Amino acid sequence: MEGKCVYGEAAVQIGETTYHFDKPKVGLGKPEELPDPWGVEFEFGKELKDHTRTAKGDGCAEGTPGFDRKKAQFWVGTLGDQSAVGEDDPYSLTMKLYEGNELRKSIQVFFTVADVPGPGGGPGGKPTPPE
Repeated sequence: MEGKCVYGEAAVQIGETTYHFDKPKVGLGKPEELPDPWGVEFEFGKELKDHTRTAKGDGCAEGTPGFDRKKAQFWVGTLGDQSAVGEDDPYSLTMKLYEGNELRKSIQVFFTVADVPGPGGGPGGKPTPPE
């Protein structure tokens, strides 16, 4: 939804083990990052980068969009006004799993963004028609 932060993490399966670091604290005996030489990189679509802002103090990503290669986490920024998109033109990001310098797997993810209802009650602030 417009005004929300775009960030996340990927669950990564290497062999029989699935790694995911989306917990506040990693459990005892659990790895805190992907084992060497594995790493994940994220590429953000141009439209996604164009419609996010990374203002200091907005509670989201500060600075430039990026990722943590060893924890498979990414951050882009806060979706601005007019960032809503539908199924006909979704945002995208690409996740790439590397073993050392060798690309092992790549997946592209698409997603839509909802408009924030404005003060008039309907989408974009337009008054909601009577029933």
